[in-house]
This record gives sequence, structure tokens and C-alpha cells, in this order.
Amino acid sequence: AIQIHGSYGFSNEYPVERFMRNARGSVIYEGTREIHQILQAEYALGYREDKVLSHPQPPAVGFEQETVPR
Repeated sequence: AIQIHGSYGFSNEYPVERFMRNARGSVIYEGTREIHQILQAEYALGYREDKVLSHPQPPAVGFEQETVPR
């Protein structure tokens, strides 16, 4: 937005500034895209595994134990 609109991308007189500010907030809230890519790659390559739950939840009522083929 800033590259296209120049200084108007920073000015709160135009809605593009609000769009840019709101978009940046979601990135900061969820973490950077690069961090998510690194975590996904580590899981895919087997470098990272989930911890074993200390109190695992029982299966939901009405579902069979193996609902997804492995």
C-alpha cells in the first residue's frame, strides 16, 4: 500500500492507511510468516515433535477410535 500510494499510505486521511495498519496487526498477532514456515519444515523433516500430553483427552462421544485411516 505504501509503495503504491506513497505518503498517502501513511496519512490517516485516507482509508489505505487503516487497511495497512490492520494488516500489520494480524501479522504481529500470529507471528511472522517465516517463523511459521520454519516450524512447518521442522515438523515435516522430523526435527520437531509435539509433547506427549500429561492428561490426554478421551475420544469424543459418538466417534469411533479410528476415524481416519493411517
